[in-house]
Amino acid sequence: MRYIGSKEKLLGFIAQTVSSFGITSGTFCDLFAGTTTVGRHFKHKGFRVISNDLMEYAFVFGKAYIETNGFPQFEHLDLPLVSSSTLIDTEATRLENVLAYLNSLPGQHGFIFSNYCDIGTADQEHLRMFFSEMNAKKIDAIREQIQTWKDTNQINSAEFYVLLASLLEAIPSVSNTSGTYAAFLKFWESRSQKTLTLTVPPLVSGSQQNRIYRRDGTQLAAELESDILYLDPPYNTRQYATNYHILETIARH
Repeated sequence: MRYIGSKEKLLGFIAQTVSSFGITSGTFCDLFAGTTTVGRHFKHKGFRVISNDLMEYAFVFGKAYIETNGFPQFEHLDLPLVSSSTLIDTEATRLENVLAYLNSLPGQHGFIFSNYCDIGTADQEHLRMFFSEMNAKKIDAIREQIQTWKDTNQINSAEFYVLLASLLEAIPSVSNTSGTYAAFLKFWESRSQKTLTLTVPPLVSGSQQNRIYRRDGTQLAAELESDILYLDPPYNTRQYATNYHILETIARH
């Protein structure tokens, strides 16, 4: 996931700093979680994680990666077997099949197609090239199917957020941008011509009862107790709502 301010390359340094104080367990609180890279790292280490961010797409990642402690089984979703390929984990069999079904859906004309691809905006004043026609339609079809399953109680909350996280993770791999969504490229970058494909998201198994919030971190901090308080707020004038508005729109439906 291409993301401004990602601390993926600093995880070793952050973990070493925490361990230098002799703290090897307890509660780790991340008030500006973003894509939950840091929170996932400490969840993997056995910490109980409290994760918070104002953005809806970040909340989706928190629900999928921090709150969910295993592979969902989709017990109330009746689907034909779509894929018989070798699975990465026996627990992931059902999830992989659901993702294969979503990948097989025909595209449809929806909100993303009508607003963020060149064909969908051809009759508008400003042509937009965030996605190819094919991928815009696929995003619409997949997002609508996930929502329909949720609204008809065929999937539970954890299953909903895991599927939505998979979609949000896949979108940057086919977006016709330089990394954010403040603007699109004026030519079709090779990445944008690939077919959007959902894959099993990086779920982290665990046994702790982690908590996810979508609130103002400065207000939430006064209500929480933790062994580690990790603060990584926005540090310049670039607003995440502007730079990731398409992910936010898809997350909010």
